[in-house]
Amino acid sequence: MNTTYPRSMRVEAQFARIAREHPGWVDAVVVGFALCCSFGSMFYINELVGLPLMLLLNGLPPLALARRRRNPRLVLAVILGIGVLQWALAVPINLAQVSALIAVYTVARCDSRQAARAALGAALVAVAIAPLRQPFTGVASTALLAGLAGVVYLIGTNVGLRQGYLQALEERAERLERERDVAAETAVLLERTRIARELHDVVAHHVSVMVVQAEGAGWAIDDRPEQARIAVATIAETGRASLVELRRLLGVLRAGAQDGVAPQPGLADLPALVEGFRSSGLSVTLAAECATRSESMDYPDSLQLAIFRIVQEGLTNVLKHAGLAARAQVAVRVLQPPGASAELLVEVRDDGIGASAAVGSGHGLIGIRERIALFDGRAEIGPVPGGGFVVRGVLPLAVVAP
Repeated sequence: MNTTYPRSMRVEAQFARIAREHPGWVDAVVVGFALCCSFGSMFYINELVGLPLMLLLNGLPPLALARRRRNPRLVLAVILGIGVLQWALAVPINLAQVSALIAVYTVARCDSRQAARAALGAALVAVAIAPLRQPFTGVASTALLAGLAGVVYLIGTNVGLRQGYLQALEERAERLERERDVAAETAVLLERTRIARELHDVVAHHVSVMVVQAEGAGWAIDDRPEQARIAVATIAETGRASLVELRRLLGVLRAGAQDGVAPQPGLADLPALVEGFRSSGLSVTLAAECATRSESMDYPDSLQLAIFRIVQEGLTNVLKHAGLAARAQVAVRVLQPPGASAELLVEVRDDGIGASAAVGSGHGLIGIRERIALFDGRAEIGPVPGGGFVVRGVLPLAVVAP
């Protein structure tokens, strides 16, 4: 989405972006400028109060500005406190007070309106009492300092409001772009679903024709061989047309998918999947049998894909609801109950809080149940007594074995 802003707002937004992306460099420039201003008065202040106090009065305020973003109120309090010490020592006002003006600006720009007003009031009080002890301070200089404090306060307040407004505009533009993209993707998916449904009806019709022709050929193969040959030829032609429509159907369903031409993941990809979650900071343990015995068995690709997705959704559930502090265990192994057919167990267990509040409502958990039900399996999804959450699926190998 292209939004046109005035040139002044674009320049200000650029400076604000630089300040957000490189705050350390900006603070270094500010501290260096304050030190240069304070350095101009160091020799004179050294003759008045000595080197230790001079370093305290003229060196500490500029250095304190390095923390102005993290705690602007504390920095202003420290600088004003040093100003009170300077007042008590009867040291004249000098360029070290530039640090106080920068601190007032920072509070006005970054903090609340109440804190900004309090900072301005404290600065005006410090200016008002200056003529009582500090030499070379008259009505004109006092008025000038008070005016500078007011101007700095107004500039900081205005910049803070404009930056907040610009940030809100940027967030709104990004949100509108995301909503536009989601709406476009939704429209595309709906259209693909409609097309796929139509193609499915075409394929179903072709299959029905093939069944009818095959039955007719079976009845006519003895008495009317010519008619049987015609029926078989029709079956072949209809089958070829069905294959074309099926390819077109798969193309519609896979259009736009990045992995549409890539092999679907299976058991061999589980270690890489677990390693990806480990790189995100989640502690995951993968059962050794999952990468040896289960991988070596000749499972159908559909079953391997289902196992991969169940583990993927289970670990995503752990990461989303239990957090990085939880520990997850993944197991895929063959069960051989006494007197019954072999079964395949897929389990993802964690020791965290889990998603007990979202059972049955999350799309990922619903997808796990659907995948397990597709193979006539049993699903167990829910909290574990004593803490934790488990996603378990048991698939009968008698149904899925080749």
